[in-house]
Amino acid sequence: MSSGVSAGQIIGPLLITQLQNEFAHKGTIIILSGFILHGCLGATVFHPREWHLKNPRGEPKKSDSARGLQLVLRILKNTLKNLRLMKSPVAVIVALGGTFNVIGYINFLNIMPFAMQEAGFSVEDAAACVTASGITNFASRLLISVLGDFPHFNMRLAYMFGTLLAATLSVVFCFLNNLTSIKVVMGFWGLGVGTYMGLFSLVMVKYVGREKLMAEIGVTAYMSSIWFLSCGPLVGAIRDGTGSYTASICILAGTVYITFILYLCLPAAIAYNERKAQKEKDQEIN
Repeated sequence: MSSGVSAGQIIGPLLITQLQNEFAHKGTIIILSGFILHGCLGATVFHPREWHLKNPRGEPKKSDSARGLQLVLRILKNTLKNLRLMKSPVAVIVALGGTFNVIGYINFLNIMPFAMQEAGFSVEDAAACVTASGITNFASRLLISVLGDFPHFNMRLAYMFGTLLAATLSVVFCFLNNLTSIKVVMGFWGLGVGTYMGLFSLVMVKYVGREKLMAEIGVTAYMSSIWFLSCGPLVGAIRDGTGSYTASICILAGTVYITFILYLCLPAAIAYNERKAQKEKDQEIN
């Protein structure tokens, strides 16, 4: 599932470039909107299985409005329950790390083509570089999910390696002026991104626990939404203020470096959780 995201990164830039040549910007957006609308069609058949179970007792079915209100209340209740997970420093590190990595990855990928055009490269050159990163991203996600099944594979170190590689190469990208070098760097950047994105769900299960997985996903989504709202305008303001994309890209790389630092602290957070759990257990026995 994770690797499927990268397939769009491989095909998308080439497709969009061709569409813009044929239909200009406005036509391209309309066609892409048509693709996205297929998601709405798929969502209409994404039903809970309970909706299609027979009602053998003859109990009256709840109206759509009652069912909708029940759903909203359940979401609010689960949201508050999920936020209590933030009492665990391990959960905070995993959620913040996932947030910073995703925001750094997506925003860099959005900025990179404009930075290349500003440096004198064509749209086709930028699309080729994005596709190169998509190929390695796809390959590394597939590979890392297989390696994750091996008992001696260290997920934390692999996640940190991918984070460090992607952050460092984001900065290196800013100082390159040769197309071949940029393609190579973007290829290795995709390798780093694919490594940490392919491992993220497995990291959540390993360090937070399968029973708390959905809560951790929810908390990460809350943090990501807040960071998305603030990071985009901030990066844009830095670009406008400096007149260059370099500072913006370095800021994004800095957020990814924060994830690396957080994971250096993860063993200490795990030890803290274990001491806390042991203390609570001892109190119950006494």
